[in-house]
Amino acid sequence: MEKKHHAASKQMSLTNMKRKTQVIIYSILLIGLFSLGMYLIYKRGGSWLLFMIGIFCGQLFLRFSRLIKKNTMKDQLLVLFFLITGIAAQGQVAHDPKWDNVTIYEYGDSLTSCECNFENLFGNWPKWVTNYQETELVSYKYVETLKDSSRIEYYAVLLNNWNILGRRISASHGEKGNADTTIYTRELYFYGEPLENIPEVIKKDPSKEPLYRSEWESKFKEMRESFIKTVQIGDKVYLIKLKIESMEYDHSVICRPVENKIVFDNLFLGIHEMRDRIDKFN
Repeated sequence: MEKKHHAASKQMSLTNMKRKTQVIIYSILLIGLFSLGMYLIYKRGGSWLLFMIGIFCGQLFLRFSRLIKKNTMKDQLLVLFFLITGIAAQGQVAHDPKWDNVTIYEYGDSLTSCECNFENLFGNWPKWVTNYQETELVSYKYVETLKDSSRIEYYAVLLNNWNILGRRISASHGEKGNADTTIYTRELYFYGEPLENIPEVIKKDPSKEPLYRSEWESKFKEMRESFIKTVQIGDKVYLIKLKIESMEYDHSVICRPVENKIVFDNLFLGIHEMRDRIDKFN
């Protein structure tokens, strides 16, 4: 009787050990596939392979769920801890700065002063922008440091009205090649013009102009409110002089000296690129 009981206990122990081993193997597979999926998302932006990995992960998870239900609460908590720790660690490894988006102000020299932003902007302009000749960056200069809230309110109105420059941006990326060689293509077109210039589509139908202006007035109000919430006392104002179709324009930008970072610019700040992509063209 004791021999049978001992044999049964041994068999149960082996079964539990086998089940735990399977759970660990499935956990490792899930983490590995999750890592591969994250890599594809960051590097490629998704693909049919990512879709197939998702299906396979789902099947693995179903088997994993059936196995873990047969384990004790202690085993379940142990495996859950293992999964969370593994995925969290993978997330740290998966974050590679080369996949981060970087603005045209930030790419280049380290931002040790506000002026470094403008040096980067002027240096990157002919490299990043395909039609850079159409918008010439002439110069930049420091204007003032915002001493109180009244100056912030002044610039909130000055930099968010019909007299500012508007922009249109179009960009495209591509890559082709084989295992040995990859050719990358990148184009970014920047079109700047006074916001007060009514679009041709509105000019052709003057009845649309009141609505067009009303919508922009609402946007200006939101932009001013956002400006007041974003800009702080102590921030610096810089003026960029640029030329578009032989016409010269002034464009103001706000920099935060504590961080040496541009905090407001409705013309150039939105120009950004994945660091890994832009590195291939510089």
